[in-house]
Amino acid sequence: MAAPLEPELAGLLARASRSLRENRIDSALEDFQRVAEQRPDRPEGALGLAQAAFKTGNGREVLLYAPQAIKADPRCLQAYELLAIIGMHGGVADTAIGWLEIGAQTMPREPLLFEWLTLLYAIAGRDADISSCMRHYGLLRGKSPSETALIFARNPALPEDIRSRITAASRS
Repeated sequence: MAAPLEPELAGLLARASRSLRENRIDSALEDFQRVAEQRPDRPEGALGLAQAAFKTGNGREVLLYAPQAIKADPRCLQAYELLAIIGMHGGVADTAIGWLEIGAQTMPREPLLFEWLTLLYAIAGRDADISSCMRHYGLLRGKSPSETALIFARNPALPEDIRSRITAASRS
């Protein structure tokens, strides 16, 4: 476990987080940037910058800062989540997959990573990867392959082609 941030930086981080919650993006960015510059070995500053970029719809900056947070802490689940969302909705599935595969190696017992990877593999048309990822996801959730496929098939937010691809992969 990393040592706590210095009091000054912890205060900056708290102020930045509050600014972000209150949609004072410029103030949040300034404080997160200072934290990131002073402690690049910690994920908080880069993660905050990625969250601010996400909140403003700047996918390019999410793709810049979320990996910095992961490099500082390969267990930074929030950064992987931002990458997964950008990958699913921003047309950069392959980039997101690369980072989430790092997360899956680092945290092989984290089901969310495998859920996101299943969706990203389906979007990218990587059927063999869907199948193996779903098997692992199912094991983590205590579900059979068909039960695992139903989790995705019943999600009305997923496009039909993605649900079909996942269902087909679960049968292989």
